[in-house]
Amino acid sequence: MAAPLADRSAVLEERWSALLPLDVTAADVVADSASDEVGRLRRELDDLRGSRSFRTGQAIAKVASRLPGRR
Repeated sequence: MAAPLADRSAVLEERWSALLPLDVTAADVVADSASDEVGRLRRELDDLRGSRSFRTGQAIAKVASRLPGRR
């Protein structure tokens, strides 16, 4: 929770990408533990993306990229 929001989002994206094949497999074989973890990660990522802090950070990053000398 102490990590910057962008870093946390990147970590969750990586975890989601790693678990996506498990989501498909879990749906096929009804593996409760795998599908529970994937569901939890999906909800966590959706909550993060929907948070006011994340949207504010994204807007700030967009504006900051337009500032002179920032590329």
